[in-house]
Amino acid sequence: MDTPLLPDTYKLEWQHLGDIKDDTTAVFTFHMEVAPHHAGHIVPGGGYRAHFAVAAANAGTTQHCLEITFAGTWFDQEEGMYTDGIKMAFVSTT
Repeated sequence: MDTPLLPDTYKLEWQHLGDIKDDTTAVFTFHMEVAPHHAGHIVPGGGYRAHFAVAAANAGTTQHCLEITFAGTWFDQEEGMYTDGIKMAFVSTT
């Protein structure tokens, strides 16, 4: 039997969302080192791009862009969540 995915922090975070008042709405949370007080790291379904740089002491900096498409729907089974609920892909930054 598959174990359903559980939105472990969702119930705590939705209360801080201002515009999203429905506690049954699925949201995507960008986990930040320091979460902003305006809750801008918690977003509803939609398309997003995260731009970031990767650097190391022994290598040059590389730029990356991760495109995230979130359906805004919660799927109880892992397979459905990762095939229909959320999709991620690196896209060109040039």
